[in-house]
Amino acid sequence: MLKNIIQERLENIAFMRRTGMQVMEASRGFGSTLMPLAGNENHVGGMYMGALTTLAEAGAAVSVSTFLDVERKGSAQYIAELPLLDKQNVVVAQARVTVKILSHRRQK
Repeated sequence: MLKNIIQERLENIAFMRRTGMQVMEASRGFGSTLMPLAGNENHVGGMYMGALTTLAEAGAAVSVSTFLDVERKGSAQYIAELPLLDKQNVVVAQARVTVKILSHRRQK
């Protein structure tokens, strides 16, 4: 299942594991991630801005990884605009993330 593959990739990054982030949904061109507030809060009890930034970056990466397969040498760029929601589904931030995809496959 695509969701599980992407979750496994996130968990290979120690920082991402520490946030407790989970991939909730992954389908072609769409990704949904969830990060718990506990452990990611700031001094006033809201989500730390760095955590929100990480959530936006991961959300963009999840969605782009569902449809891009860079098979040849080169790169691609993708701009994701996504809302960040609280547990009541209220938009608390709007993110614009530029993702650069680099091919690591060597040409024969």
